[in-house]
Amino acid sequence: MATSIEEVTWEVLEQLLSHGLAFTALDVSNAVLWRRPATEHEAVARVVRDLFDDGKLQGYTRTAIEVVADGNRPARATLYHREGDDPDAVYGSAQREQLATLPHPRQSREPG
Repeated sequence: MATSIEEVTWEVLEQLLSHGLAFTALDVSNAVLWRRPATEHEAVARVVRDLFDDGKLQGYTRTAIEVVADGNRPARATLYHREGDDPDAVYGSAQREQLATLPHPRQSREPG
């Protein structure tokens, strides 16, 4: 079973990619937190960016989108989506307003 941030992040990405789903690093981070509760979002975001930059997300491109951070603050995020997909059509307003999953309170914070 995968245990490192890189391994768990890649497993989550493989699932998203195999279904052709659009995602942000927050989507990936929220899924990673189910298996690694003390993982920092920024560590996951860095792995996602690195994998994209290394050409591992074949058939995908990225687009800057507007999201809602902290439940009420406009922010920018990077949407990873299949080449040719319309970002607005594949990633709706409910997804753009999601909140980060919080680490389990009894877990100690692990460095990224």
